[in-house]
Amino acid sequence: MEDGLIVISIDVADGAEAAYHAWHQAHIREVVDAVPSIVGARRYTLGAPESAAPPSPTSRFLALYAVAGGDVAAARAAIAAASAEGRVTPPPPGVVAGAVTLPYEAAAPIVD
Repeated sequence: MEDGLIVISIDVADGAEAAYHAWHQAHIREVVDAVPSIVGARRYTLGAPESAAPPSPTSRFLALYAVAGGDVAAARAAIAAASAEGRVTPPPPGVVAGAVTLPYEAAAPIVD
């Protein structure tokens, strides 16, 4: 069971969606394999908004990493270390136009 989440909102360069999907599908597996406290990951694509106003943030892609043990900062540091060691592949040049990483720790027990 996860005790925290790492949420990454991702902007992809125009025309680079296919390269992004090919890279990111492999990338999330690398992160899960490289960081023991990451117990799962899932990719999302923004669906059609329910109102005329665009959602905020307006990034079309989202990745969620489930963190066990509650130490989200340590998981983020482990991802950075795995990247520096070459165990996690960075995006190809020109594919990711921007990304925002938001760490969340559980505020209450899960409701079943």
